[in-house]
Amino acid sequence: FHYTQSQEEFICNPKIITLEKGTNKKCLESLAYAGGFDSFGDAHRAQYFVKDGETTFLDKAIKYGAKHQESLNSSQVSLFGEGSDVQIEEPTLPHSEPWGTIQALNKEKEMIGVYISGHPLDAHRLAIDSFNHVGLAKFKMIEAKAGIEVRIAGLVTGCRHRMSKSQKPFGELVIEDFEDSHELRIFGDTYAKFKGYFIEGVSLSIKGVYEKPWRDAEKLDFKIKTIEFLSEMLEKNTSKITLTLPLDAVQKKNTERLNTLLNAHPGKSRVAIRVIGPDNQEVPFMATKLRVRPEQELINGLRDELNLDVSLS
Repeated sequence: FHYTQSQEEFICNPKIITLEKGTNKKCLESLAYAGGFDSFGDAHRAQYFVKDGETTFLDKAIKYGAKHQESLNSSQVSLFGEGSDVQIEEPTLPHSEPWGTIQALNKEKEMIGVYISGHPLDAHRLAIDSFNHVGLAKFKMIEAKAGIEVRIAGLVTGCRHRMSKSQKPFGELVIEDFEDSHELRIFGDTYAKFKGYFIEGVSLSIKGVYEKPWRDAEKLDFKIKTIEFLSEMLEKNTSKITLTLPLDAVQKKNTERLNTLLNAHPGKSRVAIRVIGPDNQEVPFMATKLRVRPEQELINGLRDELNLDVSLS
């Protein structure tokens, strides 16, 4: 891997792959897993680990680089740069489908302990923002009062099914959001009801209420009332999408793009449109037949491409 000034880009050249002192195959694998080679041309991470039998492309590149370096150092190299040893074929990047976002992020976390190119919850930001989830760092600092309802969200990074000293089952669920992590201990009927959500790698929305437990009237516990998969939350909880736009934005090219975006995401949620005219006069419309699925891709298109204000209810 090297930088070419003439092309002003990084390229992948197996001849450059030589293992210097202190470097080994594991180092290169870790770099590839963590995205260290993402800037090298059109190669993506999955290609380095495509196997031909038991040999990956990275294995072939290391072998070829060592052979090439050996020929350069050999006294047998001819005037024309060809060694007398048997030449091996220069490996080429194999075809492979790129890894999915979650797989790539999990490899980053596995290699260096943190996410680099994104976060698994990025795909659920719309649901997290639309339904008033509290960040875990803030959740830990909340001044608990009886009856307060709080909704939190996170990626499940750990879960354990355990048994108490009195032989009653309970569970420990560890979730992580963009800034912090938190462990929830769940007992009794609540554990029996929600233990099916104890799955590492899934993203959850958890709603609970602070209540006084029967065993200690001076204390408040966070009692879980509902758990949902974040991936299903938008569709299950959104009955209407409301689009707000100024009157001067009602133009043919905008309405055509709006129709294209909405029709590309069929679903069950109604669509309402508010056109704001001079002096903040409002003209409301309701699409009578159109129903959409409130997906992140759709909302991003409405906001970023058409600059619309979008609200879910």
